[in-house]
Amino acid sequence: MRHVVSVIATIVVSSVLLGSISCQKADQASDAWHLTGKDSASVINEVSAAIDAWADSYTKMDPEKVAQFWDSSPQMMYAENGEKYANWDSIRSAIKGIYARPVDSVIVAFGGKTIVPLSHSSAHVFMPFDFKVGFKPSRLFQTKGFLTALLVKENGAWRILVGHESWKLVSK
Repeated sequence: MRHVVSVIATIVVSSVLLGSISCQKADQASDAWHLTGKDSASVINEVSAAIDAWADSYTKMDPEKVAQFWDSSPQMMYAENGEKYANWDSIRSAIKGIYARPVDSVIVAFGGKTIVPLSHSSAHVFMPFDFKVGFKPSRLFQTKGFLTALLVKENGAWRILVGHESWKLVSK
């Protein structure tokens, strides 16, 4: 009888300990991923402001600032119309190529941004865009498209870690 009581006591104590540990880990996991309405709104506002600043850096014709919106780590992956960029340097080079020509103006407009906060430091973004480049003398290059991306916040700045854009030529 003493053996049966010992086995039952061991099972009960083990169950309580396992349950306690499981709940603690679940609470830690939910704290990491759970966002309150206020937290979600804060992430949305931060990401939206970062996207607006990114668009503004295009307009100010600052290719270095434009390129800084992409994460420069080896984990960064980005594609445009089905073509994958090799790394951050290849994105930077493509952006600098736009401004290497005689450019009058660049306008980027992101409309109807959909920002889905995933955590305090990550968000999914889906948004249409209109991209216009005025080349000298009076030649307009215009595209319309969509961008989807996973943005991460590192060192206080939001960056594209993974993304894809697709667009069609409107005028050339």
